[in-house]
Amino acid sequence: MRYANKQYLDTRYRDQFSTIKINGYLVHRPNHGLIHTFRVMLYITYVVDYFAHHAKDPLFRKFCQNLSKDLVNWLRITAAYLVTGRESEIGFRDDNDRYKKYKAASATHFRKYVKQENPLPFQEYSDQENPQEVSYERDKKSIEEIRLLKVYLAEVIQHRGDPVYLEQIRQEKIPEEVNRFSSLQYILSMAHNLDLARCSGALEYQESVASHDHIIEPCDEQRASLKSLQYFAINLMKAHGDNPCCEFNEKGELVDAVKCYEPKFGRFSHSIKELIDETATVSAPEIFPAEISSVEELDSELPALSASPLFFSDPAEIQVGAPAASLNHVGAAVPPTA
Repeated sequence: MRYANKQYLDTRYRDQFSTIKINGYLVHRPNHGLIHTFRVMLYITYVVDYFAHHAKDPLFRKFCQNLSKDLVNWLRITAAYLVTGRESEIGFRDDNDRYKKYKAASATHFRKYVKQENPLPFQEYSDQENPQEVSYERDKKSIEEIRLLKVYLAEVIQHRGDPVYLEQIRQEKIPEEVNRFSSLQYILSMAHNLDLARCSGALEYQESVASHDHIIEPCDEQRASLKSLQYFAINLMKAHGDNPCCEFNEKGELVDAVKCYEPKFGRFSHSIKELIDETATVSAPEIFPAEISSVEELDSELPALSASPLFFSDPAEIQVGAPAASLNHVGAAVPPTA
């Protein structure tokens, strides 16, 4: 996070001037900078949990259920580079060619980070293991795992949401590789979409989050879980002084709101420590497991990206407040009881 922020997120755009001054602090990328990226990284863990309980496809559901903590950390680090290549606020509807160049630059930044900062994972050994006996085999596995991660995660950064690319790999790659790419893409895209309330009205935000409905098995618990995630995202934005363009009213309805930045947004844009401390004041979302899945369980599993642990993690372990005993605490509806 710190590396991505110093090298890219805390720099001026080359193609557009977007710098604002808040409470004496210059913020060069208020919409796609440190605070937005920090939140997307934070959502990853909860999005994985959400899909692990409510994904319609058994292969994708099991993929999320089997993700190790280390691989989740890799996904969070990948999220840190989703928008580092941006040089303006244009989207794919404005100039798709330029937008693709920004995404390609983001993927390049990720590859550079992995190569320079973490050429190999750290090795850890238990008291019963002799490092000299196991290091060679572990290094071989680790090198191969890193190679796969660099390829797939960088590809997701560059081609996330591109239907043309997805169709291309369906024709060129084996089904397991297509499933792996799709699974990683779904997780990162959902985490990204949760933060769109910062710049989208109620209708557009709801449509963005609902873009994953086709891969979800709907039920009361799923709807309550999704609403909890949305409440969490919007509450985080408010806590960070990044007041969103929509919010939930007293009836639990998503309505338009007036976008504005509070003075603390400038301070948090220059202090990861203070951003982490403020984040800890927000109650974590709660994911409700479905009582009975209507999807037939399959015995086969999606091939794991990480067959053994990858000892690689973000520099700061981000903590949030403990989940409320009832989701009423954060405004979401509690699923019905039997």
